[in-house]
Amino acid sequence: MKSFFVVRIGRFHFGIPAEYVRRALPVIPHLEAPLLKPNFGGLVLYNKRFIAKLFLDNVLQIGLYRQADSITMDSTVIFEVSGVTFCSTVDEVLPVTPVEEHQILPIDAALVTREPIFPKPEYLLGYFEHRQKHVYILNMPHIFQRSFTVSPN
Repeated sequence: MKSFFVVRIGRFHFGIPAEYVRRALPVIPHLEAPLLKPNFGGLVLYNKRFIAKLFLDNVLQIGLYRQADSITMDSTVIFEVSGVTFCSTVDEVLPVTPVEEHQILPIDAALVTREPIFPKPEYLLGYFEHRQKHVYILNMPHIFQRSFTVSPN
């Protein structure tokens, strides 16, 4: 049995392995930092230190492409991956959902009925059905690696 923290961004639902989620809070205001890498919206003061705000909707390319000044979402989710704390703002936070291993389906099965706008498959581990919705499981280590590490090129 695996536990997933379920969030909604736009019309998509995403399951985040619970071990990567630290907290969900009301929207935390952020400071703009124009020289950050693409997909980062600014810095947030959390637990007496600044952490980066990652625009997950931009990373996943789900067609929202919000700018830092147009964020009107409901919750800020605090993540920790490989010892690095960062956050993202989402539309809705749903309860942690336990899922049996056999209920997790490969992402290839969802790609068959792929709509014109679909989360970037390279960041998805699979999906499961919850309340008659597909919940796409985010590959947080891969998102972290692609967003936070600097390539030598």
